[in-house]
Amino acid sequence: MTDLRTPDSAATLEAEADRAAARGDRGGARRLLGQVTAAAPDRIEPWLKLAATCRAEGDLAASLEAISGALRIQPLGFVPLLFKASLLEAAGRMDEAGEAYGYALAQQPAEVPPHLAAAIERARQVNGAYVERAAAALADAAGAFEARLSDSERSRLTRFTSNIVRKTRPFHSEPTHFHYPGLVEREFHERSDFPWLAEVEAATDAIAAEFEAVMSAERAELVPYIQYSADQPVRQWAGLNWNRAW
Repeated sequence: MTDLRTPDSAATLEAEADRAAARGDRGGARRLLGQVTAAAPDRIEPWLKLAATCRAEGDLAASLEAISGALRIQPLGFVPLLFKASLLEAAGRMDEAGEAYGYALAQQPAEVPPHLAAAIERARQVNGAYVERAAAALADAAGAFEARLSDSERSRLTRFTSNIVRKTRPFHSEPTHFHYPGLVEREFHERSDFPWLAEVEAATDAIAAEFEAVMSAERAELVPYIQYSADQPVRQWAGLNWNRAW
């Protein structure tokens, strides 16, 4: 009796499953891959093959179960996430598919194989439609009390809902040098906090003219305000370091 717990035996069965799939014996391939995944559940390739085989047979439920096996091994894997989303779409579960496509797109690598281009474009379309539906539902839910909010509160609510559907994302203070503990973090400041802002904006032309006059002076020099030596760890300032275009 073959001991499926050994890597060689599992590899042999997987190769046999590949041959069965190549000759069109999907049922045989599925049975063999089921044995492989049961014996070696920590290998992702057999799960992906099993998911593909089950889908080819039209068994979406079994395919989803198999792709879940792959995601248990690689929860942030781009390909299995994309595959799962496509299965949910094929099953008509469009809201789940739209959300799942969003998870996949968040893990998309910088370079992807050309054969995935159409799938990625479809992912963007379905996710985009899902985001719009979710945003509309949230807007309807908020409509009942939004009129009672101040402009500042309404702006925060709008930002909250757009963050939920991932049209925007929250930003946090991450000072590289001077972090003073205990200060209240504010993502954005309200315009009303700066009553003098309109006066400054009204002087834009005068400020620009003054700047041009200074820069046209014979001894004018725009000195970079970020000046680190090449041997210092300043990756976050790389674009500005010694750059006169700041």
